[in-house]
Amino acid sequence: LTGSIRIEDVQYEGAHPDTMRPDLKTHATVLSGQAAYSASSSLKMAASHDRNIGANDDLTRPNATSLTADYAVLKNVSLSAQEKFFENGGSLSTFGLSSEVIEGTNAFAKYEIGNSIGAYRNMISIGLNNKISVTEEVTTMLGYERTRSLGQRIGEAQTQDHSAYSMGVEYLPKTTPLKVSTKLEWGASSLADRLNIGLAGDYRLREDLSVIAKYRASNETSNKNSTYRDLSDLIIGAAYRPVETDWFNLLAKYQSKGDNNHYLEPFIDYTSSIYSIHAFIEPIKKLEFGFKAAFKHSTERSPVFTATSNTNFFLLRSEYDVTASVVIGGEYRLLHQVEANDALSGYSVDAGYTIMDNIRLFVGYNFKGYKEQDLVDYTVWSKGPFVKLTAKFDESLLGL
Repeated sequence: LTGSIRIEDVQYEGAHPDTMRPDLKTHATVLSGQAAYSASSSLKMAASHDRNIGANDDLTRPNATSLTADYAVLKNVSLSAQEKFFENGGSLSTFGLSSEVIEGTNAFAKYEIGNSIGAYRNMISIGLNNKISVTEEVTTMLGYERTRSLGQRIGEAQTQDHSAYSMGVEYLPKTTPLKVSTKLEWGASSLADRLNIGLAGDYRLREDLSVIAKYRASNETSNKNSTYRDLSDLIIGAAYRPVETDWFNLLAKYQSKGDNNHYLEPFIDYTSSIYSIHAFIEPIKKLEFGFKAAFKHSTERSPVFTATSNTNFFLLRSEYDVTASVVIGGEYRLLHQVEANDALSGYSVDAGYTIMDNIRLFVGYNFKGYKEQDLVDYTVWSKGPFVKLTAKFDESLLGL
């Protein structure tokens, strides 16, 4: 018997299920709980509940209770069924089949139908996931999904008819200092076609010094008119961590971002270059200081205006380990806009609990917040309480 609880921040902005009404914009905070029970090696059952705890309506995620069963018919073939009961009336039935065709390849099919007048959803999906180790160092991944909406979906944010394809290759040798991962995705829906490209690499110059690079690009083109949006994000940096002492960490990065949004009228082309240094120092056991300094140069262009800005950002954070599992911390932030010659300060306090090795849950309070799309963490954009989860990825967490 296992159980889980989570808090989810759900936002949706797009087409309304009722095409006669304007676009829908919703924001909800949802508390979800699940209890799962393995009745036997073949049968698994679960019950879950979604509950809106925010002040907004529940169009994005209705209050509902779900009962789920998964039965292994054969060694590599499983059947699944779910019944979802909505608090405001109506229900949703889901039936599925999944199979491991060959080692590393899974096929799946899922059918969903609303059982009430005005159906919450009526949709079918089929797909294929494939992961094959070509050699001990090279792994390939292939994916396909086709989803077809068979009826109007009212209670939740819409899922458009779509097809999606993905492929990826990972080169992760254990004996050489170079590691590379790349992924290509293509999707088509009734609204737009989208292409995503991702590439990441790491090269270890020496035991405590690495260079890193990461590139992501996305193109979305509307099927309704000639509008489109191009996104790009390039990061190049170096990481220094003295393995023998492990009291000091340094990360220097250059980041180039672009957002050419031609869905807007008039359109806006946005580019930015960000230079930053992150340092973490542990002068004594249990006490840690973090520092970040960043400079951003950005430009916005449209047919009616062009604007260039330069911004400095500084962050100072301290943490103290009260026990092996509990930590308290505080943070101070300063944002300086050069052209306007003004500055904004922000500060917060928090407490964290280590759920498991390298995974920590924080609750805190932000006394003053402000927005900056590239430099300021979104969790501290506004004044008030916040919850966040942090993870530290190292050799032990990755099983190396």
